[in-house]
Amino acid sequence: MPRLPDFLPLGLVLLLCLVGGQAQADALETLSQSLANISSYRAGFQQHIYDQDGDLVQQSEGTLMAARPGKLRWESQAPFAQLIVVDGSQIWRYEEDLQQVVVSRYSDDLGSTPALLLSGDIDSIGARYEVAKVDDQFELLPRNEQSLFRKMRVKITDGKITRLLLEDTLGQTTSLTFSAIELNPKIAPERFEFVVPEGVDVLRDE
Repeated sequence: MPRLPDFLPLGLVLLLCLVGGQAQADALETLSQSLANISSYRAGFQQHIYDQDGDLVQQSEGTLMAARPGKLRWESQAPFAQLIVVDGSQIWRYEEDLQQVVVSRYSDDLGSTPALLLSGDIDSIGARYEVAKVDDQFELLPRNEQSLFRKMRVKITDGKITRLLLEDTLGQTTSLTFSAIELNPKIAPERFEFVVPEGVDVLRDE
């Protein structure tokens, strides 16, 4: 909360804090309930990345699959091929043009990628973020000062996440828009398994 003017009566300051806290609790409960209704998710996405001056520096598109707990498949087709698979214990980042895959431990950290909102631990959102309702979106502010982003906005329409907006600590903004959304589809378990292609280097990020 921004610093309040010193001349405000203490009673009004306390009332403002109570109202703000209740609004935050209501926003967290509404967001958690919306996410709790999502057990699996499949959609196409468009990603746009803007620098701190608002200039477009990168764009990509692809498909997303997610399932609870902790399963994610993120596949970019354009402008270059990239595949990220989260199998619940490890994260596989495959760069086809570099012929390498980077493997790191999955820690159920919603901050590591916004898409993990679709597959991560819902109960931990309140502990990790301050949640507020801003217009027709939910705004999440990380409680951890070491977080790589300043804020995230989530738009939910008819129970479906349709847009994510992420602002990092350098002022760069990433916008994700989802289309052709399927809510709670049946997804084959092998879609969340990664088999290292022959000849591909495996790098481990411990």
